[in-house]
Amino acid sequence: MTKLPNTIGRGLLAGLAGTAAMTVSSTLEMRLRGRAASSAPADATAKVLGIDGWHHVVYAAAAGIAYEALG
Repeated sequence: MTKLPNTIGRGLLAGLAGTAAMTVSSTLEMRLRGRAASSAPADATAKVLGIDGWHHVVYAAAAGIAYEALG
């Protein structure tokens, strides 16, 4: 009975770790190359979530988390 919740929890943690690693690595790459941030990921997320027009909010939240993580 506890196998499913454990599996879901491990999957959520793995997804969180993967997302954090990708966010940090792409932010570092952006800084090293001196390029501007792209809104493409936020645009895609907003489209998938059906919140068209809110892509700037999604992007700002993701960028804020990334910059906060990198200090």
